Amino acid sequence: MPSSFVIAQFLTVSTPSQSLRFQNYFVGRDYSWNGNTYVFSGFQIDGSQTSGAENSQISILFPNTDVSLNLLEVLDGA
Repeated sequence: MPSSFVIAQFLTVSTPSQSLRFQNYFVGRDYSWNGNTYVFSGFQIDGSQTSGAENSQISILFPNTDVSLNLLEVLDGA
């Protein structure tokens, strides 16, 4: 019997006044994990980060949609 696995990414974007939580696997629905609710957003994370590594860089890519642009406005370009 073949086995399969999925990779879901959970992202928290925080400002001093709020935190927004996203996940990129469960399309069209919210997903609760570890006591937090994450809404779907079609983002991609590019790069890598290892435990304890300093100066690691990743890119978080959002599609050019109204939802993504509204997210930037909510975060004040942070």
